[in-house]
Amino acid sequence: MDNSSLAKNMRELLIKIPTAIPKELNPNWWPKNITDAAIRGLKARAIGHLHEFTLVYAMDARNRWERVNGQKWEALPGARLEATIILPPRAKRWDSTNIRSALKYAEDCLVRTEIIVDDSPEHVEWAEMKFARGPEPEIWLKIQEVEHEQGTVKGRMERDERDA
Repeated sequence: MDNSSLAKNMRELLIKIPTAIPKELNPNWWPKNITDAAIRGLKARAIGHLHEFTLVYAMDARNRWERVNGQKWEALPGARLEATIILPPRAKRWDSTNIRSALKYAEDCLVRTEIIVDDSPEHVEWAEMKFARGPEPEIWLKIQEVEHEQGTVKGRMERDERDA
């Protein structure tokens, strides 16, 4: 999103979650002889931990926005999401596909905290996922409002089909 669209009162939130994405969500970490049932159990526990953290910090970011702006946050009908994964100095970097699947929980939390209306492709697009190094692991989620009909993935696909 360029700065001109932000100047048109487009809303933006930054959620900083002070935790790492658990290694249990990375398929490259799973032992070769692990069963599907064991994988499901590992993933469920890891997602539960991330879900709780994300809910708390998403609510906090939304409440801070409301205090600063003096108005109630209305769930965004169209949003662009960006993730920055802060890795400690010796942590192994994940590939972007595994990170994207591990961050599915974040979309669910954004819907549950009424930051976004829905997490379907018609309402949400992922801009990019970046990696950085820092002293402690963190996950930063940036949520930017986009115009629903034109700014989302579905809107762009429809325009491309019309223009073809």
